[in-house]
Order: sequence, then C-alpha cells, then structure tokens
Amino acid sequence: FNTVLAKLFIYWKWLAVSVVICLCLAFFYIQKQAPVYRIQAMIMINDEFKGSFQNQMQSFQRDFGIVNPGVAIDNEVQVIHSRSVVQKTVMDLGLYVNYSIDNGIFRPDSILYGAYPLKVLVSEEDVERLLTGFSFEISQSQPGTYLISYACLDEEKNKAIVQEEVQSLPCLLNTPIGDVLFSKGEIELTEGKTMTVSILPPELVARSCLNALSVEPTSKTTSIANVSYLDVNKKRGVDFVN
Repeated sequence: FNTVLAKLFIYWKWLAVSVVICLCLAFFYIQKQAPVYRIQAMIMINDEFKGSFQNQMQSFQRDFGIVNPGVAIDNEVQVIHSRSVVQKTVMDLGLYVNYSIDNGIFRPDSILYGAYPLKVLVSEEDVERLLTGFSFEISQSQPGTYLISYACLDEEKNKAIVQEEVQSLPCLLNTPIGDVLFSKGEIELTEGKTMTVSILPPELVARSCLNALSVEPTSKTTSIANVSYLDVNKKRGVDFVN
C-alpha cells in the first residue's frame, strides 16, 4: 500500500490536472443537457359489462380464484403501450416534425412546441415514405427575410447544401422529400439565432416515444393504470399523455 501511494505521489501533478479537466468537462456536459420532465396521469378502465350478469359471474369467479382479476387491465395496458397506438398519437400531434433553436455551446437547445417562428408542413404521404431524417436550417438574414438551408445530392451524387432565400410567406419549396410548405409562425426568430427543423420517420419517433412511455396498473385489485412519460418539453409531454 505504501509503495502504491509513493508511486501516486510522484505523479500527483498529473492526477490533479486530470481531476480538474474531468470536473470541467462534467460541468460543461451538465450545462448542455436539457432538463427532462416526467408527466403522469391515471386512467380508469371501465368494465364493458359493469352491473350486468356477466360482470357478476366474473366477480364470483374472481372471489373463488377461478380467473385472474388482473388479466383484463393487463390486456388494456398492453394495448395502450402498443406501437400502433403510439404511432397514431405521433401522427395526430405532428410529432414527426421537431423544432429546436441552438443556444450556443454551453446552453441546451430550446425545444419548441405549439409556437414557432416558422411552421413547416409536409404531407403525411411524403412523411411515411421517409427512411431517414431530413432537416432544415432556418435563419433570418434581415428582417422579414429568411434563409433556408438543407442538404441534397447533386448530379454526381455528392452531398451539396442548397440555400433558399425567402422574402414572403407562405412559400412552397420543392425538396428531396417532396413539397414542403413554410408559413409564418406565432413568434419571432431572434436575430443571430438558427432554428433547426427535423422531419423524422413516424415509426422511428414512435419507437423513441415508447421508450419514454410507461403504463402500469396501480394494483391487481383495481382497474386503474398509471401512465408516465418523459419529455424535455412539458406542454408536448402533457399533450402526448392526453
């Protein structure tokens, strides 16, 4: 033990420098991470035969342990937590389009939902054909004029950046994923800021939402399920759970 301490003592300067560097990196990493909110709700699952003879027979059987009282609610929990239900929610809320504003190296990106500087509309048919994500970079070159940039392949199949200067809204641009409509939003884009609009395959978004969603029965003796969802935007998380 003394031998190990003696060797460490020889390199104490390097150890001190390493600790300082690691603490600085950890601090900057934490500063860049956006807070994650947990949205919770409770669902009461109604019995289709409540008050009927079938329900009385089911209750009688449960009292004698003939059937599992938690089977019905377990089935409903599986339905709620299914990919098809989550993907329908993604399509209904338009969650396949994500808006974010870069706040610099040491601050997390602002995730926008409900109010945007510019709204991006793409048909559901074009979205469902997507195999990978597609993004636009939007900035304001001067008041009332927007610069929209996106990547595409040129005639030689090399990646090229296309820049479109838009002076009036709404406008329709023909892009590699189809016709995309840009319209004026509810808020202004701060000068010097860049907004990124990412359009993702709905199936990929649904898979991510499933990982953040938890649906569990509160107990085996009740018909109440607890729904929990994680999101960096509170309003978006509330709408998703609702």
